[in-house]
Amino acid sequence: MEHPDLISEGNRRLCLLAEIHRELQIPATYAADRGLSLQLEAAAPDLVVIGANDQSQPIRLTRGAAAAWQSLQAVAGDARIILAPILGFRSVARQAEIIGDKLRTGQQLEPLTAKRQFHRNWSVF
Repeated sequence: MEHPDLISEGNRRLCLLAEIHRELQIPATYAADRGLSLQLEAAAPDLVVIGANDQSQPIRLTRGAAAAWQSLQAVAGDARIILAPILGFRSVARQAEIIGDKLRTGQQLEPLTAKRQFHRNWSVF
């Protein structure tokens, strides 16, 4: 049986997410309709800096993702390929802020949430 504090924390997160969806006018069924599952937000102690973006802001990943990134960089380096991180962890609040700003400028939700294949002049896999 799960600890009651964990259950209430999970409920709190679901309520917060539901409120963000209401504020951004995202249908409650948006994720389910697309076969997406709820992902828990990483806690600050679980994040590590793996580099900086072009504005010298730190790029953070979870420890597991950071280890995989470092392995990928090492293999790429052996092949004389330089991989540069572009994006990393964003909090739910920050992502909601970005989406809200874009929606307020008249952009539609679907293109904002579509998988990107390219970012600026960099290929993203």
